[in-house]
Amino acid sequence: TPSVTIFPNPSTEEMGIHIKISSLDKVDYQVFDQTGRLIRNGQFTGQMQIKGLKAGVYFVKATSTSLNITRKVIVR
Repeated sequence: TPSVTIFPNPSTEEMGIHIKISSLDKVDYQVFDQTGRLIRNGQFTGQMQIKGLKAGVYFVKATSTSLNITRKVIVR
């Protein structure tokens, strides 16, 4: 079963977020704020930069043909 690990969590703007995915599929991601507003999206390439995100709680959704997972991320 594919899985997603997001680290470090909590993170800071300078650190970025690494996403470990146990799948070889092309994986797209979306980042939502607490109100459900789409903040950014793209295709996963190993590290997702969070530069420009204000401190707070966000939700990262990772999707592919075999994956549909949402994880909470805290930015400090």
